[in-house]
Amino acid sequence: MKYRYKTVKLLAAILFCVSFNVWAEPYIVEASTTSFGNQIVPGFGACDLAYDTSVLTNTSGSICSGTTGSRGHYKVFAAANTTVRIVLSAHNNNGDGVIFYPVGVVFSDSTAPVPFLEQNTINIDSGTSGIVEIYVGGTLTLVSKPSVSTSYNFTYEIDYSEI
Repeated sequence: MKYRYKTVKLLAAILFCVSFNVWAEPYIVEASTTSFGNQIVPGFGACDLAYDTSVLTNTSGSICSGTTGSRGHYKVFAAANTTVRIVLSAHNNNGDGVIFYPVGVVFSDSTAPVPFLEQNTINIDSGTSGIVEIYVGGTLTLVSKPSVSTSYNFTYEIDYSEI
């Protein structure tokens, strides 16, 4: 009987050590995609997407045909109460005639929203949940006139890491 007790006690100690030492890398999930609406009017110009309301506003020309787009929403899952570094990079014209400069906010359950512009480094506490929320809007600029049937799919980078 004592032998079983010691075995159980030892097993509990081993399980505690193993679960305590497990380390997970942070990862990101896209909750909603950044979108400037269903149709972009062929031409030169720029359009802003508000990160808080998803409202579209033409700032040069009339390339956005609608009044509402979709702000991007991303969640970075990290260890609770750690500092997470976030950097969003622009999509620069790589021959497709499209430039996108992201702007938005980053926050967690322990921090107020922190505004960002592209290429700014944000260091933020992941809070008790370990989840850092990112809302993205920004400015879409067309620097070359697309054909009527052109579909635009472009990428921008969200770099994240625990520090």
